[in-house]
Amino acid sequence: MRETASKHGDVRLAALALSAQLSSKGHFDDIVESIDKMVGDLKAEYEEDLKTKTQCETDRMVNTKIAKQNAQGMDDETARVARKQAEIDEKTKEVEDIVAHVKDLKLQMEEARVQRTKEENEYAAAKTMDEQAAQLVQKSMDVLAKFYEDEGLALVQKRATVEQPPEMTAAGEAPPPPPSTFSQPYGGNKAGSNGIQSIMGMIKDDIEKDIRTATQRGGQGCG
Repeated sequence: MRETASKHGDVRLAALALSAQLSSKGHFDDIVESIDKMVGDLKAEYEEDLKTKTQCETDRMVNTKIAKQNAQGMDDETARVARKQAEIDEKTKEVEDIVAHVKDLKLQMEEARVQRTKEENEYAAAKTMDEQAAQLVQKSMDVLAKFYEDEGLALVQKRATVEQPPEMTAAGEAPPPPPSTFSQPYGGNKAGSNGIQSIMGMIKDDIEKDIRTATQRGGQGCG
């Protein structure tokens, strides 16, 4: 018993061996009772250990299953996070493209505004010059018309009726009188003066037409 107790390091068995050594010869009733009690305790401990082992194995299986489920869940969440990150990257790229496009549009709008302002200034300057030119032509026409009127150059020339050529006179008779001349002094070239007025009038009409055309185009451009 001492050897067994020493081999297995069992304190209870060592105590039992010591008790048997100290007991009187032939009196093993207490020892047998102690052994029975020890066996019962060992059996109870075994059953408790077996129960604990079974519970541990069950718990381990449950924990293993939970761990697998958690691992699968983590993998799924990792994949979902990766997908979401890819979507975020894609949307971020789209936003950057939109921002760049808006910036480019703003630049184009600014360039168009500058160009439009330049064209409007050029149009205003050209229109002013055309209007001044039209006014100048009109003033020139008025001055020329007044000049012709004051100088009497606008009078209609009158030409006397030319008589029929005389008949042949007989020898020794007096020749017929010479043909009649203009009854009024020369009053200038009315057709020439009217021609200048007409030309200046056409020039004025062309200028005004250009102003109307430029105004219409300007209004279409503003629309």
